[in-house]
Amino acid sequence: MSENLVTMTLEIDQDVYEKAAEICEQLGTTIEIMAESFIKFCVVPENLSLLEAFINIEKAPAEAGAKEGINRKVFEKVFAIAADETIRRGISDNPQHSDSGCLPTR
Repeated sequence: MSENLVTMTLEIDQDVYEKAAEICEQLGTTIEIMAESFIKFCVVPENLSLLEAFINIEKAPAEAGAKEGINRKVFEKVFAIAADETIRRGISDNPQHSDSGCLPTR
């Protein structure tokens, strides 16, 4: 592990945290790894246009599914990073979600 680490503190509503933690657990990861993975996603140069679309999602085209498509693409990329990190840390002990490609369905 890198020795050049930064600690961040996020303040969110307890109910939101608990629900997000529950969803992450169902996906076989943790809320902390997902948050870290989103930050890692943000600094990948190839993700810049998708990140800009995500940040400006309210300006996304009105055609059916445009916003959902952007959200889905971001989630898939962030989840791929989280899956790798979860495996690297040895946290993937949830046999229900041992496939790092699993994504929730609506």
